[in-house]
Amino acid sequence: MNESKTAEQKLIIEQVEKKLHLLSKEELSQKIEQIEERLFDFANFKEAKIVLLYLNTSIEVDTTNIIQTCMKQEKTVVLPFFDSEKISMRFLRIMDIDKDVIVTSRGREPSVERCKHVPITHIDIAVFPGYVFDEKGGRIGPNEAYYYWLVSKLPSTTRKIAIAFQEQFIYPSVTDIKSRNLDIILTDKRVIFKI
Repeated sequence: MNESKTAEQKLIIEQVEKKLHLLSKEELSQKIEQIEERLFDFANFKEAKIVLLYLNTSIEVDTTNIIQTCMKQEKTVVLPFFDSEKISMRFLRIMDIDKDVIVTSRGREPSVERCKHVPITHIDIAVFPGYVFDEKGGRIGPNEAYYYWLVSKLPSTTRKIAIAFQEQFIYPSVTDIKSRNLDIILTDKRVIFKI
């Protein structure tokens, strides 16, 4: 990625962040409820036994309730662990969000000591984070290189989706590499299918 692209992406993220900060807490809560409703009603999500989720940053859809709901529904909840020393990504099962998620210098992440590894081939549905999305399923977000790798490594039967606020969409595309695009994006306003 060249420097101008990086500067352009930073500007786009800042614009999205400003839009989201203009929303009241009530508006954000209502949007999150609408996104959760779409996700919980989504057939692939209902059928999934092993769900890869993420721990959100301040400009992403809050996943706390989604994680807790999955646990109540007896789904296996898996979170990514980014090992920057080995430049790798591991998938760890959490059983209790309060005990299995710790705060480190990198932010919130699953505890390697407490959580068991889940093979990538076992994941039924993967819910991706992101700051910005486009109509083609492209994304700009945290740990971008890791998630690009993940899109290509997940089995073809694993549904790759994102949840996002409608304000996180931009035009035109954020990426021109189709192999990095997600299958479906669920927002508070609509569902975008790329499959």
